[in-house]
Amino acid sequence: MVFGNVHSLAILYFVVHQCHCVANGLAIAGDDPWYQKASYYWLFNTLKDPGIVDQRGTTSVQAYSKNGLQLDGLLGSWADLGNFSYHCISDPDACKTGFTVTFWLRVNDRQNKRFVMQIASAEKAVGTTVQITEDDMLGVYVNSRATQRHVEVSWPYSSWIFVALTWNKTEGKISISLNCSSVPHKKDTVGHSFKLAPVPPSHTFILGANNARLRSIKMTIDELAVWNGLLSKEDLCYIMESKAVDGKYTNWSDFTPCTVSCGLGSKTRNRSCTNPQPQHGGDYCQGSPTNTELCFLRHCPIHGNYSEWSDFSSCTLTCGGGKQYRTRTCNNPSPQYGGINCSGLGPKREEVDCNTNPCPIHGGYSKWSDFSACSVSCNSGSETRTRMCTRPLPNTVVETAPYLGRP
Repeated sequence: MVFGNVHSLAILYFVVHQCHCVANGLAIAGDDPWYQKASYYWLFNTLKDPGIVDQRGTTSVQAYSKNGLQLDGLLGSWADLGNFSYHCISDPDACKTGFTVTFWLRVNDRQNKRFVMQIASAEKAVGTTVQITEDDMLGVYVNSRATQRHVEVSWPYSSWIFVALTWNKTEGKISISLNCSSVPHKKDTVGHSFKLAPVPPSHTFILGANNARLRSIKMTIDELAVWNGLLSKEDLCYIMESKAVDGKYTNWSDFTPCTVSCGLGSKTRNRSCTNPQPQHGGDYCQGSPTNTELCFLRHCPIHGNYSEWSDFSSCTLTCGGGKQYRTRTCNNPSPQYGGINCSGLGPKREEVDCNTNPCPIHGGYSKWSDFSACSVSCNSGSETRTRMCTRPLPNTVVETAPYLGRP
């Protein structure tokens, strides 16, 4: 798409559908989006080239459906929709049965003769021209090499008009309907000889001016479609009533339960693009239909676990059977938030026997016995007394108690 200078107010974006459908196969009513069988369709909703911005700061113009293309009618205000050599709108003799053009148009101000669109070298040359005249007429030319056809209808200058132009090649007839109603022709002429017939067709589709980029019109246009075939009145009425509806989300649902009963989990809520759902080419809802958030109900119980065993302590005795102890602590981890302590995992203290060898028992003498009688009855003799190593008897470890003296 090519613009004239930036007198072109508005945003412009076009979607092209090349259906290559034959006229007899067209059936629009009931289809959604309605333009899916169109040969070409322009939404005029958004700027494809962000450099095309109005000098006055306007980047969006509210139109009939959503946004539309507004041209200010100043010199150089036009849009080039491209080469249409492959469509019979630029050469009506090439049509099988004809073509249809539909669009919403608002032209509120009376002007001198201005061009809504032209796909021809001139209004009387081969191709198609749509113009609004100074005497408040909407005029349409559909010219072949041998025949010039021209019709005019009164233009009502109301806020928005749905315009449908049909060229029926079989009948050689141009039809114009406004707001899905046929209107009487104020002029309907057919000429079979005119001096521009030898001029080859111009296949460039100029919107808002003529082929020379002159006679620019102040207008707003929306939902422009070109059809390779003839549409019925039912179809045209369906298109007129099929205003694009952007989808909107419902309210958020309640959140789902948290995914976990303790600790950190997630919960989700949903919404659907049904309030309303998008229709007739409207945009789908912006943003995600799901929303997930973290949730925390309570801390999860932490069950206690023992640390490693400590080293064994020294033996409590050096002989005769002592004890050694080792311990462990319920801190690996410590129980928290209602967790179970370590009692079910075994004792926190463990003991083992040590130094079980017998302790030595040293012998001890009994008391002395009485002295025996003197060994002689006269002179010097001796008396004897004894004691026994029995208090206590020495054990096998210590046999005698020599340190206690002789027995």
